[in-house]
Amino acid sequence: MCYGDPAAMLSALLEAHPLEPNQNGHTLEDDFEHFCAYSGLSEKAVGPIAFAWAKLAYFNGTGPRPALQHGLTYDAFMSQLGMLLRDEPAGRVALLTDYAIAWWSGREIVFAYLRDEDPGQVDEEFNLDDCHWEEWKPRLIAWLAKPVFVDRPQVAEWRSDAPPFDAP
Repeated sequence: MCYGDPAAMLSALLEAHPLEPNQNGHTLEDDFEHFCAYSGLSEKAVGPIAFAWAKLAYFNGTGPRPALQHGLTYDAFMSQLGMLLRDEPAGRVALLTDYAIAWWSGREIVFAYLRDEDPGQVDEEFNLDDCHWEEWKPRLIAWLAKPVFVDRPQVAEWRSDAPPFDAP
């Protein structure tokens, strides 16, 4: 019996249910690594036992992963969007609406409006606050079902000018 040993319990779980890629080509291991990068969770920060328990809990969640559900939360959306964006090259952005885009800065998700007179250019950054989230939620759920990415050389230039990210 492996009761009390999260690493052994995870091993048994994965033996019974091997990792398979989801519709975006990511496994739960990929998702967990992104969760750690996004949240700052690391074995160094919390210790090996706490980290192993957190990983077991993440992998052992029941039901579908937060994804394309009407009950999608803001945090689940941000996690899913961040996971998708981190796989895109610098300068490739999520075209969320006709007038809003998002990209991974290397540290966080950046949201921006496009210019009315020239939708090829970024106008200004914004926060996806409660107001936008509630108003745009149906559109953002639809976007997750069929993500659209476009190249924005302007964003690629900004990312190349950014200082390197030093992980904790």
